[in-house]
Amino acid sequence: MGFAAETLISWTGARVIVTGATGFLGSQLTRALIERGARVFGLSRRRSSDLNGNISWLQVDLTDGARVRRLFAEVVPDCVFHLSSLADGRLDRGLVVPILHAEVVASVNVLEATADARPRRLVTIGSLEEPESDAPPDSPYAAAKSASRSYARMYHRLFDVPAVTARVFMTYGPGQPDWKVIPLAARALMSGTSPRINNPSRLLDWIYVYDVVEALIRTAETRGIEGQTIDIGSGALTTIGDVVEELRALSQSRVPIEFGEAPLPPNRRVVRADLETTSRTLNWRPRVSLKEGLARTLEALRSDSVTKCSTALLMFADQLGGLAAGMT
Repeated sequence: MGFAAETLISWTGARVIVTGATGFLGSQLTRALIERGARVFGLSRRRSSDLNGNISWLQVDLTDGARVRRLFAEVVPDCVFHLSSLADGRLDRGLVVPILHAEVVASVNVLEATADARPRRLVTIGSLEEPESDAPPDSPYAAAKSASRSYARMYHRLFDVPAVTARVFMTYGPGQPDWKVIPLAARALMSGTSPRINNPSRLLDWIYVYDVVEALIRTAETRGIEGQTIDIGSGALTTIGDVVEELRALSQSRVPIEFGEAPLPPNRRVVRADLETTSRTLNWRPRVSLKEGLARTLEALRSDSVTKCSTALLMFADQLGGLAAGMT
C-alpha cells in the first residue's frame, strides 16, 4: 500500500492493531482511526459489538505470547497502538504480581510480536506515574510502566523495533468509567448529592480525551521519533479540588462537596507535560481547554442519563403491555 510522503502512515486502508480497544481511550482511538479509513483490529480480553461492525475483534490474553505472535502474523499490521493496561495506582502489595503480568509481560509479548511483524510504527502508552531518572516508583503501577518503557527503548535500540512511548497525562472526557473522579463528581452533582473527593490539593495535568487521540495519531504519523518518549498533556497544573469546583459551577449545583484525604506516597512528585517539546516534535497542541472539556463531559453525561432513563421507561412500558395482553 502507498504512504503519503509527508507522514509515515496514510490511514486509508492501513491495517491497525489496537490493544485495549474496548477501554476508555482505546474505544475513542478506534473510532478516530475508522473515520480516517483505517482497517482496525481490536485486541481485547472480551469481545465487543460496538462501532457497528466496522472493527475486526480479536479476543486474546496478551500474556499468552504465542497467541499474540500468531495474531500479529495473521494481521500483518502497518501500525500498532498498545493501550492495554491494568491502570491502578493504589499502594497495594497485592497489585504487584497482577500488574507485572498485565503490564510488563503483556508489553514484552507485544514487542516480540512487533519485532516479527515489522509494522511501520508501534505506539506504547506511558504514564505520568512513572518515576524520573533514578527516583523510586511510587506504586506497583508506576514500577510496571517504567519497566515497560525501558523494554520498548531496548527493543528499539537492539532489535530495530519502531517503538515510540506516548506518556499520557490525566485524561478525561466522555466515556470515562464512572468511578473516575470527574464522572463520579459530575453524576453526584447532577443528582443533588454531595460528592466525596479525596486529595483535593493534588496538582495534575489534565488533558481532554479527543486531544489525546489526535496526539496519538500524530505520534504514529511522525517520522524519525523512534525510541523517544513524547509527553501528551496540557502543560498546565490544576488541583483536583479546583476541577470539582468548576464542575459544580458548570452544573449550577449548590450541594456542598465533601473533601477528604487518602494515602499517598510521601513527597509525591508533581509533574506536567513538556508541551513545548511535544509541539515541536509532533506539530500538535491541545485544542480543548479544561473548562470547555468539563462542559462537554457534563453534556455527555446528561445525554447518557436521559438515554438510560428513556430505555428504562420503554422497557417498563413493554412489561406493562405484556401484562395487559395477558389479562385480556
